Amino acid sequence: MMKKISVSLCTLAMVAWFAGTVGATPVDFDVATSSSSRVVVSNISPIGWTSLQAGLATGLGNNVFTLADGQTQTIDFFYLRATGTGGGTADITATLAFDSPMISATGQGDATWGTIGGVISGGALNWDDSTLPDIITLADGNRVSIDFEEGVEIGFGSIATVHAYITNLGNATAPVPEPGTIFLLGAGLAGLGIYSRRKMKIKD
Repeated sequence: MMKKISVSLCTLAMVAWFAGTVGATPVDFDVATSSSSRVVVSNISPIGWTSLQAGLATGLGNNVFTLADGQTQTIDFFYLRATGTGGGTADITATLAFDSPMISATGQGDATWGTIGGVISGGALNWDDSTLPDIITLADGNRVSIDFEEGVEIGFGSIATVHAYITNLGNATAPVPEPGTIFLLGAGLAGLGIYSRRKMKIKD
């Protein structure tokens, strides 16, 4: 009888643990082209003869990858280029979209810059925390986090590349093994141990 109870407890614990692991499935990603992904510079306030330009990174739509549970992919998202001579501030709105799965994330941020001849430049880009990271739950229960590079330094050069980070957070419906599950497994194993010892004593 004791053996049957112990085996049952072990079986229940293993089923609960397995149910928590099968929910984490790989996700296939295919980044959308400029028809959906975009970056817009607005509310430019220059000092001097200068401006800030932005555009999507070359080959953005060629990013196709698969992420297992907990994995992150970094991609070149868009670039910023300061032109002329002077400095200023601007608002940045960027949307990263995917053909598969059909999701998108939009961030809003503030950029500051200064440049001499569009060659020696410096500045930074910071995102509004209320817009990023964007966590999306897919139809199959998997959660995906999309975030854009924070505190980007425009740097000493003509172009700064802003990166995006895509992370597979795993299945939102997959239960994490709880203390109750661990208790069931431990109780089952302990029961089997006690049963084995009693059986040995009886033989002796």
